[in-house]
Amino acid sequence: MATTHIKRSTSASRLVNYAEKRAVKQDGLNLDIQYAKSEFKQVRDIYGNPGRTQAYASRIAF
Repeated sequence: MATTHIKRSTSASRLVNYAEKRAVKQDGLNLDIQYAKSEFKQVRDIYGNPGRTQAYASRIAF
């Protein structure tokens, strides 16, 4: 039986760091993790999101 969990995070960069450490496989097309983290920060600064929900994470376990 599969279980799912959805969690909200106040820091998208911290969520990426958490996933990076635990990932079994990291792969993507035209994806640079450091650039993505800097974009998260730029969007947060532009729209003035000082600490509310920035990202959602979902986890599926089998």
